[in-house]
Amino acid sequence: MAIKMNERMLFFYLLIWIVKVSSFKLESYDYTSEDSASGAAPGDPNMSSSNYDLGAEAWSDWSDWADCSRSCDGGVTYQVRRCNSVSGCTGEKIRYQICNMQPCSEPVDFRAEQCSQYNGQLYNGQAVIWAPHI
Repeated sequence: MAIKMNERMLFFYLLIWIVKVSSFKLESYDYTSEDSASGAAPGDPNMSSSNYDLGAEAWSDWSDWADCSRSCDGGVTYQVRRCNSVSGCTGEKIRYQICNMQPCSEPVDFRAEQCSQYNGQLYNGQAVIWAPHI
């Protein structure tokens, strides 16, 4: 039995209304590897209270600052945190900061510096040395 176009539109609008009325949130909980390993899910009594908060906002602590993107002449670093609340959290989950602002003592090819960070890592089963595309 084929659905007529006006029935499709009615279904579509009904679906939108249900989502709005129920205040459905797509991004209400960030799973951790710890949660995945235990098989816990939001609402699961096996989930530790430190990883799951039923009400108030509950941000984790900020992570350590990541390595700076450049060794000199200014780069960027960042920190992340996760929301441990089913009802969601207000605020940013990532923040950035400028780092290594000191001038380089000699000219540095930024692209070559970025590529060198991946030297020796396996690519298609082989350790490679990366060079910037010219």
